[in-house]
Amino acid sequence: MKSYLKLSLLLFGVLLFSAHCQEGQEVATDDQEEVEEFKHEDGEGDEDEDDGGMEKMDPLTPEQMKLLHKKIDANTNGKVSLAEVTDFAHQMRRELAKSELDDIMKQHDTNKDGKLTWTEFLGDAGEIPEEEQNEKHVHFKELDVNKDEALDMDELAQMYHHHTNEKVETELTNVAMKDKDTDKNGVLSLREFFQHLQIEGEDLVDIEEEDQKVFKDLDTDNSGTLTLKELKAWESGGYQAEEAAKKLFAMADKDKDNVLTLEEMNAIRHEVADHDDYEPQMYLTQWAEQHAQHGEL
Repeated sequence: MKSYLKLSLLLFGVLLFSAHCQEGQEVATDDQEEVEEFKHEDGEGDEDEDDGGMEKMDPLTPEQMKLLHKKIDANTNGKVSLAEVTDFAHQMRRELAKSELDDIMKQHDTNKDGKLTWTEFLGDAGEIPEEEQNEKHVHFKELDVNKDEALDMDELAQMYHHHTNEKVETELTNVAMKDKDTDKNGVLSLREFFQHLQIEGEDLVDIEEEDQKVFKDLDTDNSGTLTLKELKAWESGGYQAEEAAKKLFAMADKDKDNVLTLEEMNAIRHEVADHDDYEPQMYLTQWAEQHAQHGEL
């Protein structure tokens, strides 16, 4: 796994991931500090200190796999298609992002109206220097797009870069496009997409083959550039989720009949957990943990 792709997927896993702090999308310094302040301990930094690789995750239990198979099986025919796994992956990445954002909102929404007033957004004024309060007030005004003197979930999502729905994904991708599109032509070249790899004043960095493949996959119209729609697949975490779904399906579909039974998914529990490609297990673990939070496991 190349550094850019690996780190982006790790960040997506933390948030969903990743989505909210993906590589290549610059976030304001005070945004980062505030995000760190409210982050939950959910596995970030789980890299092995000795070799820089990911720690192995525990396989799902048969009970967890049974629940997930049932959840993924949208048409309840007892078998899971690739389309159902992919749809479920997209559903879960948004649910995970919304769940974390809900936690943040609940911590600060003292009157429980589903919005943050300026006072709630600021916190304890006695603990915050005046200069910082002024900066936060400017930020609050910028986030308050509808000018109702409060931040709703969609507006708060802009601050934490949580891709909770289609509208938010589009808005956040617009921010990323403006940041990366150095020649301002409305699309991204390969170099613009990977500009964060380039060190100013040094020779052009080589873009590795695996990273070039990612760009080619995203470039669905084969134009050699990424449009806003194509970039959104990356920024939202949709591309990463689909890739993990494909890998999981390929591992489990031993008889190549293009559907997965519960028996097939149970049979690969240890194989997926022990595999060097950790992405399918990372997603399975996240899905199971999300359902456990809702008391389903």
